[in-house]
Amino acid sequence: MEPNVIARAFEIAAECGSIPELERRLAREGYTHVKAHLAGRSIRSQLSVKLNRELRDKTPKRIME
Repeated sequence: MEPNVIARAFEIAAECGSIPELERRLAREGYTHVKAHLAGRSIRSQLSVKLNRELRDKTPKRIME
């Protein structure tokens, strides 16, 4: 049995450098409505604490033209 999207987000957060990266990874794994599940301020705050800070610093910023 696969974990629900929230549980899976917490499982893999340490392998991601940002919330958008985490959302993309969950979507690639087949989870649906990921942004809606992770939209709340509380859940995003809790996941942010679990993110890999070393990866966060290396996550490229979107270039604005």
